[in-house]
Amino acid sequence: MGASSSSNALMDKTVVVIGGSYGGNAAAIHLKGKCKLIVIDAKEAMFLSVSSPRAVVEPEFTNKILVPLTDVHGESFRRGKVVQIDPPEKTVSLEDGSTISYDYLVIATGSSNPFPGKITNDTSIQECHALYKEASEKVKAAQRITVIGGGASGVELAGEIATDFPQKDVTLIHSRDTLLEPAVRPKLRTMVEEQLLDLKVNLVKGEKVLDLSDIPTDLSGGFREVKTDKGTVVPSDLVFICIGMSVNKTVYANSLASSMDERGALRVNSYLQVEGFEEIFAVGDCSTADQQKMANKARLHGESVASNIPLHADGKAMKPYKTPGVLYAVSVGRNRGGIQIGSHIIMGSWFVKRVKGKDMFTTRLWSDNRLTVPAS
Repeated sequence: MGASSSSNALMDKTVVVIGGSYGGNAAAIHLKGKCKLIVIDAKEAMFLSVSSPRAVVEPEFTNKILVPLTDVHGESFRRGKVVQIDPPEKTVSLEDGSTISYDYLVIATGSSNPFPGKITNDTSIQECHALYKEASEKVKAAQRITVIGGGASGVELAGEIATDFPQKDVTLIHSRDTLLEPAVRPKLRTMVEEQLLDLKVNLVKGEKVLDLSDIPTDLSGGFREVKTDKGTVVPSDLVFICIGMSVNKTVYANSLASSMDERGALRVNSYLQVEGFEEIFAVGDCSTADQQKMANKARLHGESVASNIPLHADGKAMKPYKTPGVLYAVSVGRNRGGIQIGSHIIMGSWFVKRVKGKDMFTTRLWSDNRLTVPAS
């Protein structure tokens, strides 16, 4: 999807975007100058979750995974926490007691995961730097490090640690028999698994961790034995949890409850309009669009919405969002990894090292926000 089309009708209307991450930012950037735009987020910076594993081993890299939202949106950005949406009145209420009216609403509240994959919505830039510095220090101090979850985030975190600290004993535990997501071709799975084994990562597949809720997600607690349902015991000085995504639904759980699925995501039609609400759109992890949730797809959601809102304002036919083909890149440390393009094209480390391993997509992601990535 390209940038939004011009619309005389939209110029006098207010578009409110809740959430300044991949989908919300894409929508806002392409709507800029075409309406009265307000972007609301409790965080002061966009957090580049796809790039965050590098910051665990290189805390200076944290500077590259935080994109200040005032730099992206200028005066259109308002830092605050939305506590209520009132569709009949077309308003959103903030925690500070203020109320903002909208003509169109884009909900991009995203999802939550344990640190270091995500940060909480009220984490400041300064606090985020401190978190990754602490995580890096704990990695350096630990000898036995366990990563729970063999999806992309877990694989990449294990790869980063094993690459930069080859003397560490790194174990990756995954509940399924194969690593990565279901859409990934067997050739890519095998490639990534062999790369992890080459880095001396211990792989425990097809086993679920017991008492997962007892493991602190803030990296505290010190030594523990991680036990699985198959009887495996992994002595661990440090444990990272890379599973447990949950939809950030608090903002709309009351007012849009009838449009939520069992996970709390908002059901949307082919134009990404929320079921039953013509002027409300949802993008990214908080929408039902695309079963496989990825940052790139959230960006495409935002661009699609930015194209359709002007058309809707002008009373013209909107264009349905079309799920793109598979584009799946996973890095295994700085020099290894693999990428799948479409259903059959698989390329290995030589390509991924250039497009992702070097900077974890930060140059491109800052560019998507019309900014230049800073030095570490």
